[in-house]
Amino acid sequence: MLTFKDFQKKKDDTKSLDVIRKGMNLQSSGDFWKDLLSLCGNAQGMADLLDVPKEKITALAGRVSTLRSKIEDSEDTNIKDRLIKTGNKT
Repeated sequence: MLTFKDFQKKKDDTKSLDVIRKGMNLQSSGDFWKDLLSLCGNAQGMADLLDVPKEKITALAGRVSTLRSKIEDSEDTNIKDRLIKTGNKT
């Protein structure tokens, strides 16, 4: 019969295994950060895998998402600046 500690360890391993399995099944989009955010969707599993509090994973996902948005917005602005302006302004 399993002790509570053994049961808890097995349960934690299952969550971690879910994260690894999902990572193995990702179709490489070529965007590491997008893939990481996808894995962070299972915050408890990532926390168990990395042995950190769940809140750290949630905070990491939020920070990565915010910074990606800033970069994407900046790139969109750079593209608009490089476009040739045509037409008459009145």
